Amino acid sequence: MEVNVVKDTKREFVFEIIADKTILNPLKQRLLVHKDVDYAGWDIQHPLLSNPTFYLRVKKGSAKKLALQALQELQQDLAHLQDSLEA
Repeated sequence: MEVNVVKDTKREFVFEIIADKTILNPLKQRLLVHKDVDYAGWDIQHPLLSNPTFYLRVKKGSAKKLALQALQELQQDLAHLQDSLEA
């Protein structure tokens, strides 16, 4: 999965996903649970002509670190689900 970072400041992290957007809703939902998240969401200008852009703004801390933490949490959730299904 290719990612283009559009903006990376202490409080904001914006990136564009090339081609695949399936991870964006679970990532948004995971981030919105965190108390330090001010805004998390994604948008696509045109589904056939552009790529989705994910926006994250935090009240405190590092936006990028929080995004990476949320992705790790999603990976753990998926691993747990896979283990449960294989049992």
